[in-house]
Order: sequence, then structure tokens, then C-alpha cells
Amino acid sequence: MLLLTFIYVIATLVIVKYTRKSNELARQALIQSMEFEKQRNRPYVIFDLLLKERVFYAVVKNTGKQSAYDIKITTEPEIIRDVESAKKISFIEKGITFLAPNGEIDDFIDVSPSFLKKHPATTFSVEVSYKDCNGELYQEKSNISTAFQNRMSITRSDSPVENIERHLRDIANDIRVIASRK
Repeated sequence: MLLLTFIYVIATLVIVKYTRKSNELARQALIQSMEFEKQRNRPYVIFDLLLKERVFYAVVKNTGKQSAYDIKITTEPEIIRDVESAKKISFIEKGITFLAPNGEIDDFIDVSPSFLKKHPATTFSVEVSYKDCNGELYQEKSNISTAFQNRMSITRSDSPVENIERHLRDIANDIRVIASRK
């Protein structure tokens, strides 16, 4: 009987040990799950330079699932519209109080030839800081290079007349190729 009691006590201690270990693993899994959910549902604010129809825009967008507050953006070197007047991008200079999920704000910077002349192959170091609805601070750092825009700049004219003329030449060449096959 004493041996049976001893075996029962040992078995109980082993069960308690594994139960504690299992509870600790479950607690860690719960913490990780909560952190994952927090990261998945947070605001996520990005800043970018957008080249659209030969014009550069500064763009800030909240791609997250929660509103962002007190957004501050810094760039090095500083992005300004006009070197002579040192006019800054409005939301970089003043910050943004609130940006809803999927909210986007853009501001004109300059036409591409002028901007690329001022910033040839420049890499901008960007830091975006903002808070969520609970006041938790987030900071995103990135680099944006203008080098690729310089290579992609279009040198030919985009005038409608020249486009039509180019298309008509292409059609005439295609007709000559088809006619020569007959």
C-alpha cells in the first residue's frame, strides 16, 4: 500500500510539472497571439515620392487598420518645393493631426525635370512617427531614391500631334511589311 501511495504521489508530481509547462506554453502562445493581433490591427503610415505625369508629389498614406494620430515626417535632405523661397511641403512642415485607415494626403513638389535637377540620384532618408488611438508611438524609417526616376524620365515629347504622327508611321511600316509578303 505504501508503494502504491508513493507511485501515486510521483505520478501526481509529474502531472503537475507537465501541467505547469503546458500552461506556460499556452500563456506564451496567447501573448504572441495578442502581439500579432496588435500588429495586424495597428496604423501603418508610409511616406513616398510619387512621379505622376512628369510631376513629383509627396504622399503620405495610412495602410493600416486603425487611425493614426500626431504624424510627423522628417527627410534628410529636406524636401522643399522651391529652393529660392524654401517653401516646404505642408504636411511635413506642420505634421498631420489625424489620418484614417486607407487615408491618403498628397502635396505637389515640383515638375520632374526641375526636381531631378535639384536632387539628381538623391537618396532621401525618411522617418515617419505617429501614434495609435491608445497613444502608443510608432516609428518607420526608410530610404527613397530618385535615381530610378531619372532613368525613367521620358525624353520624347508627349504632345498628341507627335504621338499620332509616330503611330501613323508605325502603321505605314506595318502595311509595307504586310504588302511585301504578298
